[in-house]
Amino acid sequence: SLNLTHKNETLREIFQNRDFRIGMSLGLDRQTIIDTIYVSQGEPWQWCPRRDTEWYTETLAKQFTEYDPDLANEYLDKVLPERDDEGWRLRPDGERLTILIDAIGEGVYQYDDLATLAIDNWRRDLGLDVVISTGDRSLLTQRANSNQSDCFIWAGAGGLQDAVLYAHQYLPQSTGARWAEGWYVWYANPSNPLTEPVEPPEPIKQQFDLYD
Repeated sequence: SLNLTHKNETLREIFQNRDFRIGMSLGLDRQTIIDTIYVSQGEPWQWCPRRDTEWYTETLAKQFTEYDPDLANEYLDKVLPERDDEGWRLRPDGERLTILIDAIGEGVYQYDDLATLAIDNWRRDLGLDVVISTGDRSLLTQRANSNQSDCFIWAGAGGLQDAVLYAHQYLPQSTGARWAEGWYVWYANPSNPLTEPVEPPEPIKQQFDLYD
């Protein structure tokens, strides 16, 4: 989950750019991750309810899941065309874009292993300086709840119950929406002492109205 409400306005603008997110998605070799970590159980998938629910939509499930580094670079070049002497992509302000992935690596949550494979794709193929930040669950959760994460790895369930009761993967209606903590605070918890609310754009407000 890239943080679309990042406190850093430059990062916020980059992460909110749809072409940037498409580029990162196309540059992620999901099948290798599935084969390596999950012993080939599963299939490449986006945030979308499963096929056995009434909410399933093929487009949502499969869009931008095919591993295609060349096409990924085309999308990223629209957003961050400049690179430094070492080949790393530069932000609009001329600084190297560095993305820190918060990945819990304790107990059943072996997201640090997943993150290692993901950043290999992004660093080697796309020129994105992505690094892993590991730590215990409480520390990384606190960072996310404070809207300080660049990117956060967590499970994404997709059943009927999840789409209706725990819809934070589809709109930021709870603190589990690591991709838009600031929008969640604006919607549901404006007095949150950990972070300031961020007013969402009109399409997100429409999502809130529909969900309500």
